[in-house]
Amino acid sequence: GDDPLTDHKGILAKFGLSGNFPDKVVEESKLCPDKVSQKDREDRRDLRNVFTLTIDPLDARDFDDALSFRELENEELEIGVHIADVSHYVRSGTQLDREAKKRGNSTYLVGEVVPMLPHRLSSGICSLVEAEERLVKSVLFRFSKDGKPLDSKLAESVIKSNKRLTYEQAILFMKETSLEKIKAAKPPPSRYSGSPGRPLRELTNEQLSELKEVIEKLWHVAAQIRQSRMKAGSLDFASSDVKILVNDKGEPEEIIQSESDESHQLIEEFMLLANETVAKELRKKHLPGIFRVHPDPDPENLDELRSFVSIFGISCGELSSRKEVNKMLAQINKHVLGQILRIKFLRSMKQACYRNTPDGHYGLAKRDYLHFTSPIRRYADLVVHRIIEQIVRRQKVSKSEHGKLEGLAKHLSTTERNSVDAERESVKDKLLLYYQRDMGKRPPVKH
Repeated sequence: GDDPLTDHKGILAKFGLSGNFPDKVVEESKLCPDKVSQKDREDRRDLRNVFTLTIDPLDARDFDDALSFRELENEELEIGVHIADVSHYVRSGTQLDREAKKRGNSTYLVGEVVPMLPHRLSSGICSLVEAEERLVKSVLFRFSKDGKPLDSKLAESVIKSNKRLTYEQAILFMKETSLEKIKAAKPPPSRYSGSPGRPLRELTNEQLSELKEVIEKLWHVAAQIRQSRMKAGSLDFASSDVKILVNDKGEPEEIIQSESDESHQLIEEFMLLANETVAKELRKKHLPGIFRVHPDPDPENLDELRSFVSIFGISCGELSSRKEVNKMLAQINKHVLGQILRIKFLRSMKQACYRNTPDGHYGLAKRDYLHFTSPIRRYADLVVHRIIEQIVRRQKVSKSEHGKLEGLAKHLSTTERNSVDAERESVKDKLLLYYQRDMGKRPPVKH
């Protein structure tokens, strides 16, 4: 199997995935507008003039989430987490909805997304691209000027992103003092990326310094949220991600190690906070929902893990205490065999899954957690958006949904596992291809 595209088709077939949509779904997607109309804006908060940005991987095709920042009269800060309003365009029971539910989520194979929704929506009207008006569901957080959380509210809004940044660009704004150096940085290769937006070198110094200031202020708050999350015992998986960029023949061209640096953490902290805030709201109101649950690990698995890591010189106390688990993780993250030990660690944990009951998240040390921030690529988030819509519009949320959601949560846990397996196999295939080709290029060793 030397043809990368054949391998690729094999993965699609093996995992029952299809890049194509049934005709009736495609037809229905054509009815979606490609612009936000005056009528769409009615009854929404108009945040188009509030400074808003997105930060995503270099090869992201669709942008689910944006952050906005403004200072209020009394020096308090308002930070908005804005999520693509997919439920506005994908109504329950439509062909689009049925197909999305069946798929459960998008699958990210190397070099190709098998999307949950047709591209016309996922990279069109639902993607929070730079300089276009978009409808969103928002969680608006208020912080004191020194970054202490005050309150939050849910809203439906309309935004207009000032800038789309890659993580690489964002970290530059965080670390680099000279605007000239930020300007001179090489832009992301356009063919990997959906709508890269205006290149940094075309921005005025005023625009660049505004971006820099907003990113620094957001990070100031995010760093504090992160600190208190870690204090509460959230587990710190400081893992790095392997990105494989491929050419149009599907051949791997470049492998990038992406570290979970501050630019990733900035986004992650606000997303975790938004997810937790929405989950709390549903639980307090006794509403049905789909929750992201991570069960506590079995004590005997933890004992076994403890004796396993001790072979590698890692010592820790009783792992029934989170503090000790985190102490162990910190040692694993620094260890030369960190990657292998981390895999062993993850295998001692239970898998996170979807449930219709808010049973808590062990890894994040959160009582309340669900998925709300990625409705373009996860059906669970879309279901949550529909419930939020009823809250914001003060409609009666039917409690009878509850039973129906149990089966749905099981289905979504299954499609997620299937996608994870397909994604792993796709990475493995491309890495093998890359190294095989690499070996082939080397001159034979002379004995």
